[in-house]
Amino acid sequence: MSSSHNADASTSGAEQNAERTGSSEANAASDIQQNVVAAAGGQGAPHSSAEAGPSTQSAYYPPSLSDFTGPVADSHNSSSNSDTDSAVGDFVSTRSQSLSESVFDFRNEHGRRYHAYRDGVEYQLPNDEQELDRLDLQHHLFYLTLRGKLQQSPLDELPYGVQNVLDIGTGTGIWAIDFADRYPTAKVIGTDLSPVQPVYVPPNCHFYVDDATADWNFDAPFDFIHGRMLVVAIKDWSALFRQCFDNLTPGGWVEFQDLNFPFRCDDGSAGPDSAALQWSYKFVEGAAKLGIDMTAPNKFAQQLAEVGFVDVQVERYVWPINRWPKDEHEKEKGLWMLQNMQEGLQGFSMGIFTKGLGWRAEEVEVFLAEVRRAFNNRKSHVYLPIWIVYARKPS
Repeated sequence: MSSSHNADASTSGAEQNAERTGSSEANAASDIQQNVVAAAGGQGAPHSSAEAGPSTQSAYYPPSLSDFTGPVADSHNSSSNSDTDSAVGDFVSTRSQSLSESVFDFRNEHGRRYHAYRDGVEYQLPNDEQELDRLDLQHHLFYLTLRGKLQQSPLDELPYGVQNVLDIGTGTGIWAIDFADRYPTAKVIGTDLSPVQPVYVPPNCHFYVDDATADWNFDAPFDFIHGRMLVVAIKDWSALFRQCFDNLTPGGWVEFQDLNFPFRCDDGSAGPDSAALQWSYKFVEGAAKLGIDMTAPNKFAQQLAEVGFVDVQVERYVWPINRWPKDEHEKEKGLWMLQNMQEGLQGFSMGIFTKGLGWRAEEVEVFLAEVRRAFNNRKSHVYLPIWIVYARKPS
């Protein structure tokens, strides 16, 4: 899960993390294809992989105002590639402004830190160091899931290559940094509600503070727009998809990688009273009361087609909740997913349960203790559905 975003105030760059792991257009409906990738329980994509254990160690250096020199802060120092800076300066939103002190006036609730973008912009997950570490751990989960790829969209089909890329809800910026490394001639922009990206990044990567649910005013269209784990941040997906469509080059691609709540158990090993399943049901309920649909990915394909996208593809994967699968690759994903949930559970839950369900913080903590025990039960074959949906703007 990551925050939502666009370009109101600029932050420059992020130091790469110390251990970064690496259709026919005549009838849009006919372009929607459901690609179910077989895996554990018939849901995932198993393959062999070197064994690796989860780690929450990351090198983060949240920026201060002294790190910024203007609307597009230099990625390394004030005398670096001026041609690159000029190009990016022309490329970014005309609304872009220098960072103000207010975006650093983070809110603190229930012992966690939250964004301070502006009043009225709701995002229920924290942005503190614990959450930033978890976001990088989550990035590795996607790395395992996609076998080292950053996206499923066929970007090699772009006639002029990948030139301009937008990552909405960039979080720590790790996806944008990795993409900028792999596509060094592309201009990569990441936007987020919080200025929490590290200080140094590749010279073709820049970060901006803004809300992706506000109107976009970029000066140039993108060839690829990417969003990951935004379901908890977006209330009007059709509006977001329209903005993506309007800001893509003809033939450009959009891709969303997200969870699809609630948790599932296909073999009956976890009954409906399982604390793990109950947590996900209550999360869906609480989020709905705040206007957030945690099952939104079910409608992505239809909504993208309605906006005008073609070649809509849906790929489904699973993240086991612990090491219960027999397949070694799925077992490894389960190890990382367990760490992801244990690290993130309190941050995921507190805002949704207190504001959406009206629980007291103490009640939430007691319930989460039971949920954590359930997550560790390897006899309970619970998993989280992960959907990757991508589509092309007609040429």
